[in-house]
Amino acid sequence: MPQQRSVVICTVGVSLLNNLAGASDAAVRHALEMGEWGELGRFLAKHYPRDHRILGAELNSIAELVKKKEIALNTIWFLVSETDEGRKTQDILKGYFDEASWAGAHDVGFVTVEGLQDTRPDQFRSRGLRNLVREMAKIVRMYGPQTVVIDATGGYKAQIALAVVFGQAMDIPVYYKHERFKYIIDLPPLPITLDYEILGQNGWLLQRLEDNEVLTNDDIGQVDDKVKVLLQDVRVEGETLWELSPVGQVYLEGFRQRIVPCVNLTPASKRREPTFSDHHRPKFYEDFVKKVWRENPWIYTCVDLGSDNQRAMKYTRFFTREAAHGTELIGEYVADYGARFKILTDCDKPHELSWAAMTLNKLYAK
Repeated sequence: MPQQRSVVICTVGVSLLNNLAGASDAAVRHALEMGEWGELGRFLAKHYPRDHRILGAELNSIAELVKKKEIALNTIWFLVSETDEGRKTQDILKGYFDEASWAGAHDVGFVTVEGLQDTRPDQFRSRGLRNLVREMAKIVRMYGPQTVVIDATGGYKAQIALAVVFGQAMDIPVYYKHERFKYIIDLPPLPITLDYEILGQNGWLLQRLEDNEVLTNDDIGQVDDKVKVLLQDVRVEGETLWELSPVGQVYLEGFRQRIVPCVNLTPASKRREPTFSDHHRPKFYEDFVKKVWRENPWIYTCVDLGSDNQRAMKYTRFFTREAAHGTELIGEYVADYGARFKILTDCDKPHELSWAAMTLNKLYAK
């Protein structure tokens, strides 16, 4: 029998506040007028059944989740927007769970997602949705994907859609309850796979964009269409700039969750110092290659490839590429001009070399 899941990640919208604003209950209206949000939550827990529509999408859907045999609810994480409505809803929910016992949740946590607000669409698009993915990923790493479900009922439409995509990428069950549905539904897995070899080939670019850099067309150069779906463009003073899209963030988090735990690069046997050709080399190039080799024991050796096609070398970076004999791990070093070297390991698995490229970019790329 599969392990029961016990952690719920719940996106949060404004349905609770909207329902309360239309309530005829005098006590509810008084609490709203006085801004007594915590007291209002405690009042709702005492006087309204868990499936009452006034409690809003989030609480109604969690009440349905509690009924499911495959879920033994212990922890709830609410992801709230960076808005005044989000703060009020958080305070109401805190008060509610201080009083309510039906959910069985011993731990109820809240995360305010930076940038997730509707007053600045540019911030919502570029930061808010990506931060939503990051916060969900943090919770998944904290508890493990096998213990988590996602309740994607509340929030902005884009927020709900992204929570669904994230769950599908992580193999995490996703649930949804429309206000007209009598029961909560589980969304079927999508018949898709993510090509993580793209990450090895374009790790430097995705790494810089994840670090909140915004790059020009000249910076990113010619990129495959498979990569462009992970990016989004923004116009600044008439110039097209590129940033990581929320789906790109899902892609990176999926790699870390599904692929990285499978990587097992062990120290290379019979290591050999890097070798260099007799050609002229950039300043400090040899020192750099030896440093990379010395500090990463899974590297067997490095082989100098020279300075051909220097114009294509703009940055110090690492990537994978396909060759006649399989996938290669390549480093490029740029000082006064550029040079390229091949990194040899005991591994030939593409997903492990993709991880290696990402790791080296994190440490040495610039």
